Amino acid sequence: MRSEEQLLDYLKRVTADLHDTRVRLQATEEASREPIAIVGMGCRYPGGVFSPEDLWQLVAEGRDVIGDLPTDRSWNLDTLYDPDPAASGTTYARGGGFVDTATHFDAGFFGISPREAAAMDPQQRLVLETGWEALERAGIPPTSLGGSDTGVYIGTGMQDHIIHLQKSRQEAEGFVGTGNAISVVSGRLAYTLGLEGPAVSVDTACSSSLVALHLAIQALRAGECSLALAGGATVINTPVMFVEFSRQRGLSPDGRCRSFAADADGTGWSEGAGVLVLERLSDARRHGRQVLAVVRGSAVNQDGASNGLTAPNGPSQQQVIRRALTAARLTADEVDAVEAHGTGTRLGDPIEAQALLATYGQGRSADRPLWLGSLKSNIGHAQAAAGVGGVIKLVMALRHGMLPQTLHVDTPTPEVDWSAGEVRLLTERREWPRTGRPRRAGVSSFGISGTNAHLILEEAPEEAPEDAAAQAPRLPGMPWVVSGRGRQALRAQAARLRDWVAGHPDVAPEMVGLALATRRSVFEHTAVITGADHDELLSGLSALSEDRPGPGVRLETAAGGGLAFAFTGQGAQRPGMGRGLYETFPAYAEAFDEACAALDPHLERPLASMVFSDDPADAEALKTTAYAQPALFAVETALFRLMRSIGVHPDLLIGHSVGELSAAHAAGVLSLQDAARLVAARGRLMQSLPEDGRMLAIQASEDEVLPLVDELSEKTGGVAVAAVNGPESVVVSGRTETVNELEKEFDGRGRRARYLDVSHAFHSPLMDPVLEEFARIAASVTFRPATTPVVSNVTGDLVGDDRLSDPAYWADHIRATVRFADGVRALAREQVDTVVELGPDAALTALGGEILDQDTAAFVPTLSRKHEETSTFLTALARLHARGIPVRWPAATTPSVASPDLPTYAFQRERHWLDGVAETDVAGTGLTGIGHPLLPAETALPGTDGVVLTGSLSLRDHAWLADHAVLGVVLVPGAGLLDMALTAAGYAGCTQVEELTLESPLILSGQGARSVQVLVGAAQDSGRRAITIHSRPQDGDPHAVWTRHATGLLATGPREEPAASSEAWPPAGAVPVPVDDLYLRLTGGGVTYGPSFRGLRAAWRLGEDFYADIDLPHLSDVERFTLHPALLDAALHSLALPGAILHTGQAHLPFSWSGVRLHASGADALRVRVRATGPSSVSLELADGTGRPVATVGELALRPVAQEQLRTPDADATSLYTVEWPVKELPEGADGSAARTWALIADAEPDGYEVKGVELSHYTSLPALAAALGTTDVPVPEAVLVPCFFPHSAGCPPEDSADLVERAHDYAATVLDLVRTWLADTRFEASRLLLLTRGAVTPDAGHHPLGDQLGSLAWGLVRTVQNEHPGRVLVADIDDDPASWSVLPGVLARDEPQVAMCRGVAHVPRLTPARAAAERPTPFDSVGTVLVTGGTGGLGSLLARHLVVEHGVRHLLLTSRRGHEAPGAAELATELTELGARVTVAACDMADSAAVGDLIGSLPAGHPLTAVIHTAGVLDDGLVEDLTPERLNTVLRPKADAAVVLDRLTRHLDLAAFVLYSSVGGTFGGPGQGNYAAANAFLDALAHRRRAEGLPGLSLGWGLWSDTTGMAAEIGTTHVDRLNRSGLVTMSPAEGLALFDAAVRGEYGPVVLPVRLDLPALKTRATSGALPSVLADVVRTPAGPARAAKSGKTSGAALRTSLSELSEDERRRMLLDVVRENVAAVLGHHQDGAIDDEQPFKDLGLDSLTAVELRNRLASATGLTLPATLLFDLPSPSALAHHLLTRMGSQESKSPVAEAVDHLAALLTAHDVRGLERSQVTARLRSLLWRLDDGGAESTEDAADEAETDDDIFALVDRELGLA
Repeated sequence: MRSEEQLLDYLKRVTADLHDTRVRLQATEEASREPIAIVGMGCRYPGGVFSPEDLWQLVAEGRDVIGDLPTDRSWNLDTLYDPDPAASGTTYARGGGFVDTATHFDAGFFGISPREAAAMDPQQRLVLETGWEALERAGIPPTSLGGSDTGVYIGTGMQDHIIHLQKSRQEAEGFVGTGNAISVVSGRLAYTLGLEGPAVSVDTACSSSLVALHLAIQALRAGECSLALAGGATVINTPVMFVEFSRQRGLSPDGRCRSFAADADGTGWSEGAGVLVLERLSDARRHGRQVLAVVRGSAVNQDGASNGLTAPNGPSQQQVIRRALTAARLTADEVDAVEAHGTGTRLGDPIEAQALLATYGQGRSADRPLWLGSLKSNIGHAQAAAGVGGVIKLVMALRHGMLPQTLHVDTPTPEVDWSAGEVRLLTERREWPRTGRPRRAGVSSFGISGTNAHLILEEAPEEAPEDAAAQAPRLPGMPWVVSGRGRQALRAQAARLRDWVAGHPDVAPEMVGLALATRRSVFEHTAVITGADHDELLSGLSALSEDRPGPGVRLETAAGGGLAFAFTGQGAQRPGMGRGLYETFPAYAEAFDEACAALDPHLERPLASMVFSDDPADAEALKTTAYAQPALFAVETALFRLMRSIGVHPDLLIGHSVGELSAAHAAGVLSLQDAARLVAARGRLMQSLPEDGRMLAIQASEDEVLPLVDELSEKTGGVAVAAVNGPESVVVSGRTETVNELEKEFDGRGRRARYLDVSHAFHSPLMDPVLEEFARIAASVTFRPATTPVVSNVTGDLVGDDRLSDPAYWADHIRATVRFADGVRALAREQVDTVVELGPDAALTALGGEILDQDTAAFVPTLSRKHEETSTFLTALARLHARGIPVRWPAATTPSVASPDLPTYAFQRERHWLDGVAETDVAGTGLTGIGHPLLPAETALPGTDGVVLTGSLSLRDHAWLADHAVLGVVLVPGAGLLDMALTAAGYAGCTQVEELTLESPLILSGQGARSVQVLVGAAQDSGRRAITIHSRPQDGDPHAVWTRHATGLLATGPREEPAASSEAWPPAGAVPVPVDDLYLRLTGGGVTYGPSFRGLRAAWRLGEDFYADIDLPHLSDVERFTLHPALLDAALHSLALPGAILHTGQAHLPFSWSGVRLHASGADALRVRVRATGPSSVSLELADGTGRPVATVGELALRPVAQEQLRTPDADATSLYTVEWPVKELPEGADGSAARTWALIADAEPDGYEVKGVELSHYTSLPALAAALGTTDVPVPEAVLVPCFFPHSAGCPPEDSADLVERAHDYAATVLDLVRTWLADTRFEASRLLLLTRGAVTPDAGHHPLGDQLGSLAWGLVRTVQNEHPGRVLVADIDDDPASWSVLPGVLARDEPQVAMCRGVAHVPRLTPARAAAERPTPFDSVGTVLVTGGTGGLGSLLARHLVVEHGVRHLLLTSRRGHEAPGAAELATELTELGARVTVAACDMADSAAVGDLIGSLPAGHPLTAVIHTAGVLDDGLVEDLTPERLNTVLRPKADAAVVLDRLTRHLDLAAFVLYSSVGGTFGGPGQGNYAAANAFLDALAHRRRAEGLPGLSLGWGLWSDTTGMAAEIGTTHVDRLNRSGLVTMSPAEGLALFDAAVRGEYGPVVLPVRLDLPALKTRATSGALPSVLADVVRTPAGPARAAKSGKTSGAALRTSLSELSEDERRRMLLDVVRENVAAVLGHHQDGAIDDEQPFKDLGLDSLTAVELRNRLASATGLTLPATLLFDLPSPSALAHHLLTRMGSQESKSPVAEAVDHLAALLTAHDVRGLERSQVTARLRSLLWRLDDGGAESTEDAADEAETDDDIFALVDRELGLA
């Protein structure tokens, strides 16, 4: 029997266990399948989508938001696009979907530094923002989740941000790991919010976000987290994906996804982010969340070994759909729609459609097909954010009951059999009605790696009535709490809320207030807005958003200290106190009732009825002490209990008088019953005393009052200080007559005194009679230890339990002074900064507020007799909430279902983007990296101690510069140029920028980049260095030239660092200056500053000085700058403040900086002192935030800027140049490398021509010198100087010998003869001829205008000679200052063939881009007559047409030598007439003064001559050796002579233009055109002279026109090709005429060169040493003769090294190849083998000009000195190669003398020497042999021993052998 009972018990237990197990299994299974609620969503997508509502509006309206590729991400769009899919490094896609703000981020909000923000992958940043917004939309304050088990699951994709990190390693250093790690995408969100659940980042490519959602759902069901944030993000940081998929032909050319369409042509890349807040449905309901939709089921699988890694797998897609349906416990026909992957590819879409047809398309009726759509048709493929975007779209569709249209589907793809199932494309929007069951939809995402995901959504379940959250109680007067991290954010948040409220007038104000308080986080800056109604609250928001005071707007800052409760004392009681709270808050009513119940046994009348009574008698009774004190205790106790019920707990307690008993009860010292007994007894006993005293409040300190009280107390007694409530607030109490005396005393002192409305003199000796009785009663109660510290009224400090439990303490408490002020100070010492007053009025708030720091601390009243109680109490709670004190709001645990969906946080985004370009290994290029963002590299200039810093600027790589625009033009600020100069100073060893003058703005266009170089010259004796800053287009026209933007001087000096300022900041007495509207006013004046430059934070004025705080916290690379341009530029913004020098707001730019010293680099904030030094100039003192000096600026001068000054320098006048004359530092006196034996050729004995260290001999002519060399032992001078100016000129006519024309011809002929004689005498081949002019050029036109127009002929001729015979002839213009002669050795020692000396300073001509000082109107009109000389020629006829068509000229006078008989003249006249012009064609010799005078005189008075354009000219080319005076005259007459005649005969006319067609040859020189160059140089000088005399004059030094016009037609294609190879590019007629217009309409100076240059060709010439020095600033050339000589030797040495490794035959072949290549090059042959080895040079078409070019090229290639006659001495390439081989071979083993003899032998072998020449040569050789055999051998050897260099030896050989 017992065993049966045991068995039965066992079976019962087993059955019970099985039941329990079954229940647990069922619960587990239910939990594993529980729907997951989506309770919040946040997103960011293209098309300005910042919220789910924005996304819904986009799809509902059927918008396509695909746009152009972004311009703000440092992508090189200039080269990225190429329609050819095979073009490497490019994409053929023209568009995509891009998030506008992806480059921007509110870093400060998330506590991230700007530097780290820039280094962070923008995907992390989007996740932070959208995650925050999703939580706010869920009604969950994000800051409330710290420490919770909330999980984070984020999908991400390609991490191409690493490319930016690699490009900007220095800037991103320290953040590379976290900035690019996939794990941190989720981890950072968890870290920021303090979440402690799982944080998982998922990368399955395009399916990442759906896979992340799936994992989050699984984790929620498994209990791994109770809340989850899940989603995905993609930001296209670089164009890598565009380039990659372009190679695979996978992109849509226009960037649009045509999902499932017949014309689908590829996917279109997009980006975005989406985050969902997920919670188990049961939890969401319990928490009262708004459920947006639920996830019924999800599944993930893999393609496995399919037909390709990236190819979709249809069966796998079907399988993942079926698994999701199973997980959801649904059948396919229970799902209405699917958001497809739908990328728009021809392969992927058909496979996906077939999988859908095979699953969802089966088993459903035709009238209920599955509807198929794709968000990608609207926004493109957002990759890792695509799946979550589809989910958000469908959640919104479920809520709106509508399925949006899928775009771009005109015809479904024929690759799918759509009849295989019931699936239809959403080609139009459709209503989505309910059909007896919840609406449901699926979402698919398929990753390129093969990971597939499918998720099934269901609309939110309807709430059952019994499950609905209870409505929150009415909270009338609920304030609105608006918060932001920063004042700007606070204002923006207020504006956002204001706009929302204005659009939702039906939402109850208290619901808005409760939602703000319970569903939003509180930050450092908060405002509490109160108002009686909707309008008042809205008005408060407006005031806050506009940063102006408004009623009901109180600003609060977060409290960092403790919280204290202060209990009010007697006097604050009032009838009805607490009634509002009693009726609203049950916790208050309950506590008040309990307190009254405890008090009533000790009172004669019930307390509550008296407090709430409206009877005046009760009101009077309430004033009595017997009832006032118990009533205050009851109210204060109820308030304390109410505060405790809503979670507000104090750190300390304080009471005023009887209020301390309330505090003791609150602290747990007294029970409610004991406290009630003591309070009632206290009131009764005090009330029982005689009413013969008074209390007086005095505005005075205790130190003032106490002596008087003590004095009166001794005399009369009965008076005391009753309370010290504040620094100037004391209450005295005592006998009436005594108190009256005190009142009179202080009234006499002008102090305010007021009697209190009390019945007794409390806290005075008059209380003594009741103290013993009260002590006895106190001894009968039980005291307990305080649970909260209490501050004593008696001591004014914290009181211990021993005192609080002492009955005597409480008796003394009635009599002693209430030391409330000391008590408040004690609170402050305990770090309390928030005090809540618990009492019926704000009595203590007014007292205590004067004691605590009002900037950080606050007294907060909970009730006020002046305001409605509930709203006052709620305002108190709001203020506590705003100060960061937790408040459990009434009814907040059961929020209303109708809680409004308020705006999310107004992020204050700023641009944070790594704009750095890929760092080049500058060391590998011969440069030194310096890390400066604008000038990353520097190098020393060989041969000097100069420095060059180089960099590249573009808005692509330095996007922050786009925030600096003047008159709509983006330009580098003047502060940027100063930063460059300061940087250069540091690398040049200088301590200050003595001067920096800005010449032209450095303008940045939206496309392309500009190369920037900062050149620092060699140190002068004073230590100063010249500095120039240049730029030119880097990505544009390859022929663009350098623009000089600034010039200046750097200086050295002692580094006297000023001490840090110890003065207060801002200085005492400084008056604040408003800055709020500064940038708005500047914008109105034409200066637009973006966020990167808006750094002026605050400003003050003290006298005439201004002070400012500058801070740009988002600058991320400050430490890499010397002085960040944006920071310094922001300092200058103070100049536009009211009262400052630029207060008018007109746009000004820095013009010059002077005396700039840097004291510290890397500042990220500045304190600035600005002092005016003139009407438009200031001095600056810059310090950092600690007062440490950063920089001082002695003076900054500013100038107003006009629109015309801001033209892009390479826009209109790309090919316009002028010649400038920069200073060239040359050594004074002769040194080791300068010639030391000179000869002077002059008519008279030189007077004052003396150069230290130079032996100067004098000859009257060059033949005289030659004769002396032949008859004496006089050595050949190393330099021969010939003054070509009167009175010292050798043979040149004096100025008054004839008219200018005659003198010009004679002068040119004399100079020509001089040069030809020099070149013909081989004894001078190692010497240099230096022609001296005076006033022939104008290096310093402002001080020394052109003085000798004739000298220009010498300059033009010599420039050509320098091309034909490099190094043989120099020209220098020298003034009469003796110091200038001391510079001549430097001229001869350096490779500067053209120099001008002024006052001992050398200037050299340099071509530079023309910069217009101003714009001019066209000088041509329809009334006056325009004379065009050469008007029927090629250029003249072009110009005539242009004047008529483009300039509206209606009266033309065209002249030529043949007039109407000239070819084409008649046709030209007819054509121009038909165009509306009156044309006169005349035959006239323009050099004939009489004929020209008659011609001008024939013009009608109604159409006078108003413009002259002199285009006439002829050529007569030949090498200088072949020129004659007659050939000079041939060219001078039509050009120079005619110009002189025109100048003379038009001086009395009012001409608008006098234009001379000159040639670039006058400036550059040109082989074979010495006469033409001289004539054109003369025209340039004439234009200079006219301008100096106030007459119009413009000489256009034309480059090469096309071979059908101009002189190019005459010189032939061979010479044109040669000129093209030399760097002169032909310009078309259209280009030439456009340059004509630009030249005449701009103020460029008297000479402008319109010329197109081929920079690569010029660089080639520079490399070979053949570049004219005038082009040295256009193309970098080797600096100085030492470097040039080294270059030549290096070239020859390299060739000799190669030859030394070869056999004799191979050496000859190599040299023959060198010769043939160079011959082919100068002749323009482009094919190998064009030159035969033995073909005679004369048969190759080699003329004198090409012979000179070939000689120069071979000299450079071999390092040999070769004569000009080389090619005529040696007949063929083979002979020339043999000669070169002999010369080069001998150099290694033979002395220079022996090498010279070999050269002589080669000459004698190659020539048939006959007759007189043979006799002369033979005699000369015998004489030399005799000298070598005789004593002369010894002297020659001695001389050779004394020779120091190869040059000395060569000179010795020249003297002894007469050879060169």
